[in-house]
Amino acid sequence: HGEPRDSRLVARYRLTNPGGKARDYTLALALRPFQVNPPSQFLNTRGGVSPIRALAIDGGTVSVDGRARVFAKQLPNAAFASSFDGGMAASHLAAGTRPAGASVVDPQGLASGALLYRMRLAPWESRTIDVMVPMTGTGALARRWWDAATLQDEVAGMWRERLDRVVLTVPPQGQALADTLRTSLAHMLISRIGPRLQPGTRSYARSWIRDGAMISEGLLRLGRADAVRDYLEWYAPFQFDDGKVPCCVDDRGSDPVPENDSHGELIFNIAEYWRYTGDDAFLQRMWPHVLAAWEYMESLALSERTGANRALDPAFFGMMPASISHEGYSAKPMHSYWDNFWALRG
Repeated sequence: HGEPRDSRLVARYRLTNPGGKARDYTLALALRPFQVNPPSQFLNTRGGVSPIRALAIDGGTVSVDGRARVFAKQLPNAAFASSFDGGMAASHLAAGTRPAGASVVDPQGLASGALLYRMRLAPWESRTIDVMVPMTGTGALARRWWDAATLQDEVAGMWRERLDRVVLTVPPQGQALADTLRTSLAHMLISRIGPRLQPGTRSYARSWIRDGAMISEGLLRLGRADAVRDYLEWYAPFQFDDGKVPCCVDDRGSDPVPENDSHGELIFNIAEYWRYTGDDAFLQRMWPHVLAAWEYMESLALSERTGANRALDPAFFGMMPASISHEGYSAKPMHSYWDNFWALRG
């Protein structure tokens, strides 16, 4: 919920008694020093542990390393914090034990804890616990009264506006496919950072023009030409002076490694945007990038049109040179069919 400069994650936990008699429950919300990504995913951010050196729970507010980071709307009945040496929160919950304190300092950076909500639910009764985690900004909304249902309705309305510009009307047996397409559009938009189209988040929080060109095709078909225009206007200026199109751009800038599918992908992306929109002014602005990418591809193809190359393997004559456009080729550049496919598309 919110804008990029002032956003928050709102988590809603609904506990339901599915039986025919009243029962007592404890909902435990554990705070643990782990990231979503495992250590094996390390491309942008090293996954695994996210250190918590100090953890304090005061009512419904949880502070991590001295900063208020989690705000529960409903106050817990109890809470605890524990160092790594004192036992992780999950171990205490499994054993039914509870450390006495609600704050702890752990030099190892592996503190954990839990908010405990005890409740008696009548048959079929449900109860909801709402938690807010500020992501950017001051977190001012979390420090005053807020209604999670209202925030959820606002977010749902925003997404309907973005996702329902193209609607597929299909027989009932085809609805799952239409729903999957709509969800895929949401994934494309969720993974954006500003104008940057990305294949994913976290480890894949960078923009490959290969992915961007294919994502753009999907966005154009689903009524989001605005996102494609923003992406191209952002990506094209990273082109090198010799016309080479970088395979990838992230917060560090562009990657100069040889991936020879990139040049045709940029041309294809620009051309597809024009085909869907007829925006001639945009095409004129992009034309220098198109021409430079084409001339660079021509120079690459000429480098392969040699007698020695024809004698070595006629299949490679005039094609794109060997590159590392596949992860498996980084140790030894190889000729790649998709380099040539995208060159031809461009």
